[in-house]
Amino acid sequence: MIGVYFSGTGNSRYAIEVFLKAFEAKAFSIEDSNVLEEIKKHEQIVFSYPVQYSTVPKMLREFIIENKNLWSNKKVFIIATMGLFSGDGVGALGRLMKKCGAEIISRLEKVHEREKVLNEHENMLNEREKVVGESEKRVKAMYARQSDLNGVLERVELENAVLRAENGVLRASTQKLEEKVRNLQKRLREAFKSLTSVVKAIGMFKYDDGAYKAKLTAKQANLVDAV
Repeated sequence: MIGVYFSGTGNSRYAIEVFLKAFEAKAFSIEDSNVLEEIKKHEQIVFSYPVQYSTVPKMLREFIIENKNLWSNKKVFIIATMGLFSGDGVGALGRLMKKCGAEIISRLEKVHEREKVLNEHENMLNEREKVVGESEKRVKAMYARQSDLNGVLERVELENAVLRAENGVLRASTQKLEEKVRNLQKRLREAFKSLTSVVKAIGMFKYDDGAYKAKLTAKQANLVDAV
């Protein structure tokens, strides 16, 4: 006895492997490179496959038709797995195998454990929701940090604008003060120059060859001496 299976999700493979344990037989996928050689060695063949659209899967049908000479006088047992009902999935393979010369000895229809599958899907969805929830929390936290950083940046920019304005005012005040200092220095230099000229003139007025050029009162003479 040999098992031949076509399985998409692994259910059909699991079903035939459990079935063949009692016979200590092996199962091969229709995609295995040595499956045809193994089929030639055995008279009894167990097929396992999922019912698709209430009929035999296209790949399995093509496999049987392409190797139709192998099935003559073979005794075939059919295991069909399905989600809810088989439709004509089992009968279709039986008729096809009979056309190829095989004998159908029995069949087994295995409905998937629907509640178990639904629970697994629900658990998977719950896990994904948890992942999504954690991702949303991280995104919200990142958004909050970004908002805080934006607020800090706005405050810093505002403070910089205030500082730039204050610096402008200070610069203008400094320039005005410097201008006043330059004007004051200029006036002081001019006053000093004028005072120096006055002192020289007064000195010449009193001391010209040791004598006054005009008659002065005592107070006037004292004033000239003081200057």
